[in-house]
Amino acid sequence: MPLHYNLSKVYFLTERKPEVIQAMVITFIEESSVALKNIKKGIDKKNYEQVFNYASSLESTLELFGLDNAHDDTLRIITWTSTKGKKKEIKETFKEFKNLVKLAMKELKKDYKLSPIS
Repeated sequence: MPLHYNLSKVYFLTERKPEVIQAMVITFIEESSVALKNIKKGIDKKNYEQVFNYASSLESTLELFGLDNAHDDTLRIITWTSTKGKKKEIKETFKEFKNLVKLAMKELKKDYKLSPIS
């Protein structure tokens, strides 16, 4: 039983078709990896638009994959962009968010026998 994700919504949407689930998992991992890097860069540069765009792109996917705590962190990150907050206000949230997403990615890679996270 997975510890860091829940695919019940994915199973429902895909009618449990293994090839579709596998494709969605791969897409989630690839897009999440890119988004995490770009959110980090955006926070470092205080590029609120970049952070907003990448965090928003992950929001529904995190919910779909059952990463509820990471989804909540995404909403905090999006709020930070709209208030144009200070970096120190979001650093810890991003650290927690990144950790939660990476744990899910690692577990998905293991469970779906994909190459490990680099």
